[in-house]
Amino acid sequence: MKRLLAILSLLALVVTPALAEKPTMGASDHVRVECGLLNVCWTWDGGYVTEMCDTQGAAVWQYGVHANYEVPNVDCDGEDLGPVLGTILNGDYPVNSGERAILGTPFTVAPDCYLLEICHFYDTENSYDGGNVELYVGGAYVVIDPMGGYPDAELCESTAYYAWCVDGQPGFTDGPTGFARDCFDLSQFMDQEVQVAVKFGSDSSVTYPGWYIHSVVVGGLMTPAQESTWSTIKSVY
Repeated sequence: MKRLLAILSLLALVVTPALAEKPTMGASDHVRVECGLLNVCWTWDGGYVTEMCDTQGAAVWQYGVHANYEVPNVDCDGEDLGPVLGTILNGDYPVNSGERAILGTPFTVAPDCYLLEICHFYDTENSYDGGNVELYVGGAYVVIDPMGGYPDAELCESTAYYAWCVDGQPGFTDGPTGFARDCFDLSQFMDQEVQVAVKFGSDSSVTYPGWYIHSVVVGGLMTPAQESTWSTIKSVY
């Protein structure tokens, strides 16, 4: 027994420094902002297609009811969660992952259709792994920032590690205690047709449950009728 304890102690001395070599990386301030929508013009229907968003990276996106005990089972309104788009539904995401999921159908950004709100949960290795939201517009993907900013402005900035798809980009990392809402202002893309995408990446060590998206809606702070009235008023002048 004493010999076994001695061996285990020796192993602990060998393993602990290896884990400690990965430096702790700080995250920027993040203020969670909800849209407060008065109308909804587009709702994600659960449909998606995936594609590689880097030269390589393991696939992660799956849709269905999750089986991960570390992920909450209630949505942003406290209701039963139901199906989600998640990075592996029955366990942690793999190392060296990297994949984009393109959600639903395109829509046109308009005065009553410019605020995008997601209800999501994420639990990742802080600052090394994570994901962000994109718009496909004008033939290219553009990363968009939530109104309260991303938790980290530059994922996996350490030169010793690389996160496929999101390396050096801002993103959701670490995580809240439950499903929460974040709002994105799309007004800079007014009158353009866009499509929503999400992408996730991880480096070569340490994994967590990942990123789970329950709902995505787009709307505005005025109804179509209000916008029509306002357009009529402006035309008089």
